[in-house]
Amino acid sequence: MIPSIRDISNGVTGAWRLAVGDPDAFASFDMSMSGFWKSFWAIFLAAPFWLWLILSERFYRLEVSQVTGTPYLMPELNTYVMVDSFAYILNWILFPVLMVFIARLLGVAGRFVPFIIARNWALLLSYFLLAMPPVAFYNLGIIGVEGKAALDLIALILELVYLWVVAVRALEISRMQAAAIVIMDFFISLVLLSNAENFYA
Repeated sequence: MIPSIRDISNGVTGAWRLAVGDPDAFASFDMSMSGFWKSFWAIFLAAPFWLWLILSERFYRLEVSQVTGTPYLMPELNTYVMVDSFAYILNWILFPVLMVFIARLLGVAGRFVPFIIARNWALLLSYFLLAMPPVAFYNLGIIGVEGKAALDLIALILELVYLWVVAVRALEISRMQAAAIVIMDFFISLVLLSNAENFYA
C-alpha cells in the first residue's frame, strides 16, 4: 500500500506533535492496519537523507583519521553502499519483529500497531531534524571534526529521548520499560553497524 501525500503529511505531523508533547498527537496517525503498512514507507522516504549521511560519513572518517593519525582504509564505494543499505533495511525490520514478542511479554500486544506506526514516522522525522544538521554544518565547513562529533552525540541523545517518549506514550508502559526497549533498539543498531564495519575490515 503506497501512502498518499496526505498520509505522509499526517504521519510526519503526528511525529512532530509527539516531539512537542501534544497530548492529542495520535489523532494524526492512521491507526488501521493499512496505516501500519503505509508507515513502513518511511524506510524509503528517509533513504535519501540516510544515503547523504553515509556518504558524508565516509569522508568524515577519512578526515578524522588524518587529524588523529589513526589509519583508515576507505571502503570501495559500491561495497560500502551495498553493505550499509542491507544494514539500513534490516535495522528497520528486525526491531518490529522482536517487538511482536516483547509486546506480548509486557501484556501490551494491543498497542503494538500504534507503537510501530508512531515509531516509523518518528524515525523519519528524526533523520531530518536530528541526524541531518551535524552533517550539513560539517559539509558546509561551519564546524570541524570535533564540532561534528559533539553535535552527533547531542543528536543521538535527543533521538533516544524522543524514541523513549514515543514508547511510553504509544505502548502505555512504564518509563523503565520504555527505556529498556529504546536501549534494545540502540543495541540492535550497534550490532548491525559493528558487523558492517567488520565486513569492510
